Amino acid sequence: MVTKLMKTHLISAGLAFNWGALLGSSAILGVCDWTVALPLYAGSVAWTIVYDTIYAHQVRRLLLPLVDLADINLSSGQNG
Repeated sequence: MVTKLMKTHLISAGLAFNWGALLGSSAILGVCDWTVALPLYAGSVAWTIVYDTIYAHQVRRLLLPLVDLADINLSSGQNG
């Protein structure tokens, strides 16, 4: 749903998918040590954005000529 409403869907997906980094580090340590949790969270969000961008470009290059569908992660400025 976020992909339909916002152009920053990769950032919002990274923030949502990696929320466990904050919860997990505080559950293990017993407190939320921000010097550990924030770099872990930021790195995980960056990894999600980079990984999904690479995947979207591979889909566009390899599969779209075969299937003739538009990939949701590569916005071309056109609707549909």
